[in-house]
Amino acid sequence: MATRVVHRRQRQRCGWVIEVRSARRSLSVREEYLLPTAPKDRNNDDPLSVGPSEPAWRRQLQVVIESLVATRFEFDVK
Repeated sequence: MATRVVHRRQRQRCGWVIEVRSARRSLSVREEYLLPTAPKDRNNDDPLSVGPSEPAWRRQLQVVIESLVATRFEFDVK
């Protein structure tokens, strides 16, 4: 389900899906977080989950495919 809010719950997971149409068998894809200021208490133990200790703040990320920004996402962790 698409949302712009991710709730801080134990083992909460979030992610994104993008469709790419290409004749190529593989593509270079990377996710870049755009941080105005990184929070000091950021937990890097499990980058796929959001837990109760995750700081509440607005996140922005961009998806780069083959060196071009394909899309940008903005969401809040509350």
